[in-house]
Amino acid sequence: AFGTCCSSIVQIAVGSPGMLRTLSVAVGVGAALVVDASAQACAFPPCGIKKDPHITPEEAVGEKEDVWVLVQCPCTGGLGNIMGAMELLIQRAVNEVEKMDTILPNHRLKMQIAPDSRCAATGAIESTIRGLQTGPPKIAVMGDCCSAGCAGSRDVANVFNVAGFSPYCVSPALSNPNVYPNLLRFAPVQSWNSLVSFKVIRDWLEYRRITLVYEDVPLTRDAADGFATMLREDADAGWQVVGSEVLSDLGVGKPLDEQALEVAARLRDSSARVVWLCFYETIAVRLWCAMRKL
Repeated sequence: AFGTCCSSIVQIAVGSPGMLRTLSVAVGVGAALVVDASAQACAFPPCGIKKDPHITPEEAVGEKEDVWVLVQCPCTGGLGNIMGAMELLIQRAVNEVEKMDTILPNHRLKMQIAPDSRCAATGAIESTIRGLQTGPPKIAVMGDCCSAGCAGSRDVANVFNVAGFSPYCVSPALSNPNVYPNLLRFAPVQSWNSLVSFKVIRDWLEYRRITLVYEDVPLTRDAADGFATMLREDADAGWQVVGSEVLSDLGVGKPLDEQALEVAARLRDSSARVVWLCFYETIAVRLWCAMRKL
């Protein structure tokens, strides 16, 4: 299992070559996912069609006014398979809120699943427009789970004068109150995640030989650059960056599984005692499976 902050993972692997132990740094709202190489591990139906059998219908207690929230997330691709499971959890959360008299009294919380955002700005823009233009009026948009999706969704929601809640988006750009005045986030920015992982390594571990492994996308590249800067500025600690590995799932160059096997082999043979990793869950699964095969 590995701990995530959903948008990306910051982990530290410590130990001797071939015998790495993973120390997951809890740095935000996240979940634990069990890595399973089988196709069924993350196989869920598309968004918007699942019903939770554990949810009990609300009992009619007086008159209540419906309050609608648009829930947005990717429903396709690697993250879509993972986020497909979240719809059931959101349904349960809404059901729990309905049972509490102290939350939204005299109101009934309802959710509408937005069309697939595809974890991209363009997809989120289209998803938000379609979601806000169909069905009852909404008071807020909850999502996306990707920073690019959050940015695109907020541009539309601002026009509709609708609030935004994001449990997952961690891009520092979203902290600009002039551009995103009505966005509330529950996960810390990625730079804070990097700072926490740096302090854990520096203050808790005695090892100073380190390798960085990250995904070739802007958010994780920025996180790796920020972490490397912290190492350089802490020169007195004796840090030795003995390697840097980049994984890409952009369809250019070697297939991802082949990349993962090569990176895993180099990590096994490396002199590093700490491996700092930052990537999306889809990359993480491939790398962990590759390491298990060695």
